Amino acid sequence: MGDDRGNGRLRLTPNLIDALGLRGRRFEVADATTPALKVRVTRHGSKTLSVVYRSPVTRKKSRVSLGRWPTAPGTDKAAYLRQIRVEAAQVLAEIARGEDPALLRRESKRARRERDQAAYEAARVAERRALTFGAVAEEYLEDANTANLRSWARIESQIRHHWQHSGERIWATSIDEVRAPLFKPRIDQFIRDRKWGSAAQAKKHAGFVMSYAVRRGYCQGNPVSALRITRKGQDARTAARALDSLELGAAWIASFVIQEPWATAYRLLMLTACRKTEVFSNAWDLIDDEDGAHFWIPAEVEKMERGRRVELSELAAKQLASIKRRDGARFVFENRTGDGWLTGHEKTKQAWMERTMELVRERGGTPRPFRLHDLRHSFKTWAAGARIDDDVSEQILGHVKAGISGRYNHTRLVPEQREVLETYAAAMVTAGT
Repeated sequence: MGDDRGNGRLRLTPNLIDALGLRGRRFEVADATTPALKVRVTRHGSKTLSVVYRSPVTRKKSRVSLGRWPTAPGTDKAAYLRQIRVEAAQVLAEIARGEDPALLRRESKRARRERDQAAYEAARVAERRALTFGAVAEEYLEDANTANLRSWARIESQIRHHWQHSGERIWATSIDEVRAPLFKPRIDQFIRDRKWGSAAQAKKHAGFVMSYAVRRGYCQGNPVSALRITRKGQDARTAARALDSLELGAAWIASFVIQEPWATAYRLLMLTACRKTEVFSNAWDLIDDEDGAHFWIPAEVEKMERGRRVELSELAAKQLASIKRRDGARFVFENRTGDGWLTGHEKTKQAWMERTMELVRERGGTPRPFRLHDLRHSFKTWAAGARIDDDVSEQILGHVKAGISGRYNHTRLVPEQREVLETYAAAMVTAGT
């Protein structure tokens, strides 16, 4: 309780309390009329009024603080001291009843804290129930960390396409009630339609929103992580394969019996080893006008989000030159309405794949289905078998080389790329004859 030596007992008045000066140590002065009421003066000059007593419960000396002595100018100190005396009398009445005022106040403070905590938790639960998946998605898209991404437009369009405009009820579902089964119907439908890429995109962008919700404390876990995109019982990510020369030749021949513009688009995919979106979204102003031997992929379309130049073999350039440009057209491969790039190719792709498998069967091979992305695997596998330098094949595929070499090596290897693509095109056509 401190050093109380030298403590006096005086009639406490505002003037007396104001006049109490520093003594170089802490001391207390008791009130002459109410000895339990004391004013404590610290060695720094702070003054506190309190009731000091021996607890009838613990039989130990205890203290109930009644407040600091006001120092602000204009304060009615006499009224403040009268209120202190009233509160001191209430404390002494509690002691007379055999109660411990300090213990009662600690328990009351604890109960108040617990009550406030319970109210806070209840408010948080109510807030989470009112917060829907759609509201969290909107907040995620407006978050500065998301808005600064170069791929923001793609993320926003994928979230809205798959989870807002798709008619799924998940957009209006409370975030704390979102579970994995809510995502499954749409993803399973993509799997049944063999749209593996769409299934992966739908899952990925739902996962972005749920991961954000976990970081913000809106929910306890990300249910999207439990979803698996499978093909015939196997993870679809492990289903990638490379087409052999027989299949590539058959696919080249089969591309001439399907409708345009998909036929030319598929042939360009085979000849350039580009990703589907990189060819299907090609625009006229991205094609080189001088030699027609390359085109550009903008950063917002390319997976690595840095943009790149695609070299063309002579055969690929001829395929591109064979397309007639409509007046006012922006995209090389237009959709049916002419206001966007090529989409909705699933039926055509299925027809192309089935015709390819028929040709493989006729030539004594084992027909197997394939994906458009398998054409990239096919090129890389062919390049490895032909002992093509990795730097050249990786440049053609548009991969970013890791490490110091990737950071400092800016060599384009244009002649080498074109030479490899010419050889690859010749091998493909030869396999088809």
